[in-house]
Amino acid sequence: MNEPRSVLVIRPSAIGDVVMASGLIPPLRNAWPGARIAWLAEPDVVELLQHNPRLDEVIVWRKSEWLSLWRRRALTSLWREVRALRADLRARDFDLVLDLQGLLKSGVLGWLSGGRERIGLASREGSARLMTRVVVPPGGDRPFSSGY
Repeated sequence: MNEPRSVLVIRPSAIGDVVMASGLIPPLRNAWPGARIAWLAEPDVVELLQHNPRLDEVIVWRKSEWLSLWRRRALTSLWREVRALRADLRARDFDLVLDLQGLLKSGVLGWLSGGRERIGLASREGSARLMTRVVVPPGGDRPFSSGY
């Protein structure tokens, strides 16, 4: 892969997981100083990321609103929300998407982004099928992430 112009990191939730994953930001910035680096996150963790000077933007995924629409069976509205996020992500033209969660939901978000290269963790949920490259954890059955 050529040096990416734009990178999307997906680790949308869980405060501790986002804090741990944010350690990846400095190596990404050092590797690709000219790249635009964005992070896709749920509202509860946005504050942890929004003031990081090495991130160019934090994109908010309003998962709770999607779930509310699903529960109310407001499927047309939900479909509009999914399409709006998809259009928003694709307009940013990501070269590289890093799914640091390895769950089906994060895999779908990566796929929705339209990123040309999508790298994710092997997981039991099948998100690997939505990636262009998969990172297999070392040590066989040893847990690697919440998605494995």
